[in-house]
Amino acid sequence: MIKTFVDAVTDGPVTLTVRFWSGRTLSYTATRNGDTGTGTGTGTGTGTGTVV
Repeated sequence: MIKTFVDAVTDGPVTLTVRFWSGRTLSYTATRNGDTGTGTGTGTGTGTGTVV
């Protein structure tokens, strides 16, 4: 699924927003320019978590 999504993205920004049950949100903006890409992320709310 990820490869299909990335292959479908054209040049320019794409913003993905994940909304959690707790009310927190995580937004990630990826920008593609030809064969290169950059990304930034921001989050809202409070809480703790574990990255696995």
